[in-house]
Amino acid sequence: AVMGGIALLDELAEAERRIALLQGEVARLTGAGETLAREAEELEQRVARRLNEAARKIEAIATVIDETGAAGQPA
Repeated sequence: AVMGGIALLDELAEAERRIALLQGEVARLTGAGETLAREAEELEQRVARRLNEAARKIEAIATVIDETGAAGQPA
């Protein structure tokens, strides 16, 4: 019975050690996931800004083409 108790305590200590390691790993992975989510959001915002800039430039070019075309056509 004493040997069984000692073995059980050893198993419990090992299980607690593994739980602590796993908790650390979960915390690390959670932090990494949060970092990736933040970086993805920043990238999405940069892409959206670039798309808006491109749209404005295209619109400006289209306006110039429309104005130039309208001015060059006979009335």
